[in-house]
Amino acid sequence: MKIIRSALVALTIAAAGAWAEVPSVHASPAPPNIAAVLNIDTARAEVVQSILESAHQRRMAALDAIRTETDNQLAAVLTADELAKLKQALPPPGPGGVIKRGTAM
Repeated sequence: MKIIRSALVALTIAAAGAWAEVPSVHASPAPPNIAAVLNIDTARAEVVQSILESAHQRRMAALDAIRTETDNQLAAVLTADELAKLKQALPPPGPGGVIKRGTAM
């Protein structure tokens, strides 16, 4: 009985350790250290980071505008029930509400 209990404890500890090492599927990769990657000073790295963040915000705003326009166009053609069925049939959007490449519409 002692051997079985010890084996179960060891298996539980091993499983917990393995589970802790599995990265989350939804985890975003850590942003790179711009100063280190480009070998530039902190001031220039902050400017680069600011430019990248601004571009990201503009991209997200453009995607939101496209999504809203698409929803309005579909609402003009489909009934509320049809629109609901269509949205249910479409694949879930990826990060930022973007439909992932390679998925059927």
